[in-house]
Amino acid sequence: MLLVRKFDQYDPGRPFVAWAIGMAKYEVLKHRRRMATDKHVFADDLLEQVSQTYVEMAGQLDDHRQALAHCLGEVQGRARQALELRYVDDLKPAAMASRLEMTAGAVRVLLHRVRAGLRGCIKSRLGESVS
Repeated sequence: MLLVRKFDQYDPGRPFVAWAIGMAKYEVLKHRRRMATDKHVFADDLLEQVSQTYVEMAGQLDDHRQALAHCLGEVQGRARQALELRYVDDLKPAAMASRLEMTAGAVRVLLHRVRAGLRGCIKSRLGESVS
């Protein structure tokens, strides 16, 4: 969600993955500061290990991102509007309901179906078995 909200800050002349990792590291560090009094303790090198693994997976993630972009392009109408309200405007189903003239329960069902359709579309584009 953070990447979607801050995408206008992304410089297309720079690698997307590096920018995304930097944003993620910043958010994790910010979260760690907020949770400093939490009794759960993580090794100091854990963040570096996670970011290194992410970099190693970048090619695969690029394929997934391209598949998602294609599949999102196929979503139309109320389903598209629901995705935008949820993931761009960051509204919860209860707040979305009045805008879509639906009940909150119907919004949750719609989002579930749209996500399932996107998941199937992505798997199909990547040549994975759809389950």
